[in-house]
Amino acid sequence: MIRRNFRTLSVILLLLALSAVIYGYTRNHQPSGKEVYKTRLVDRGDVIQVISANGTLTPLELVNVGTQVSGTVAKIYVDFNDQVKKDKY
Repeated sequence: MIRRNFRTLSVILLLLALSAVIYGYTRNHQPSGKEVYKTRLVDRGDVIQVISANGTLTPLELVNVGTQVSGTVAKIYVDFNDQVKKDKY
């Protein structure tokens, strides 16, 4: 008798739990029938893209730079990335 009551109670609790799960799923996943769109005014701006990668950079062409005469450099009239022209100094 106790076993039969326990089995009946277990089945009822299982059915209640299953019903609660099905109800919760269908309530949260019903299609609303109306599509939701986000709109924004058109404006101009910069496109920012960030790329992060590991590796080694290799040049397409390797150039060796050297001097034609030997000696000590007394003064440098330009800095790194300065634009230079022929016969300026």
